[in-house]
Amino acid sequence: DMDSFWENSTTCAVIARLIAGRGRMRDGESLFLSGLLHSVGRLVFLARLPVECGEVLALVRSGELSLNDAEVRVFGFSHAEVGAALLEGWGLPARLTLPVRYQLDPAAAPDYPRECAILHLAAEMACDIAPCLKTMHEAETYVPDPLAVDCMQLLGLTPAALTEISLDAMAASLEILEIIKPTTSVTYC
Repeated sequence: DMDSFWENSTTCAVIARLIAGRGRMRDGESLFLSGLLHSVGRLVFLARLPVECGEVLALVRSGELSLNDAEVRVFGFSHAEVGAALLEGWGLPARLTLPVRYQLDPAAAPDYPRECAILHLAAEMACDIAPCLKTMHEAETYVPDPLAVDCMQLLGLTPAALTEISLDAMAASLEILEIIKPTTSVTYC
C-alpha cells in the first residue's frame, strides 16, 4: 500500500526533523531526508522480489518473527542495508546514508551516532502515528523499546518530550501529506 508507505515515511521525516530541532542540531533537513528515505529498501524488495516479500509478511502475520528479522531470514539482509546501499549508489553523503544503514542498530554506527539514534527513534515513533508494515495496527501511545531508550538517553529526550514531538508530528505530517495528496485529510477525519 503505497499511501501507507508514504504516510509513514513522511511522518518519520517530520519526527526526525523535530527531534533534531529539540537537540539544536543544524542538519534537521538532512535528517528529514533520511527519514523520508528510511524505508526505501522495502521498495527495492517489493519491486525486485515480490514473492519473497509475501513470505516476509506471512512470517510477520504469523507472529513468528518481527518484520526486520523476517527480512533477514528471507533475504539475508534488512531493508536498512539495501536502502543505504541504494542511497550510496546514488552518491548521497554519509550524513544521509549512515542513519538509514544503522537505523536498526544505531550503537553500531561508525559515525553520526546522534543522527542514527534520531532516525531509529523517528522510525519507531512514526509506526505509532502513521500506518506501517511493522505494526499493522492503529496509532497508539509510543512505548520505547530498550534500544529506543538508549537513543533517548543519548539525545537527552524524556518521554514527555517524545509525546510533544508526536503531537507536533501528527499536525505537520498531515500538512505535508495534504500537499502531496490533497485528499489526505479526508482519510484522517
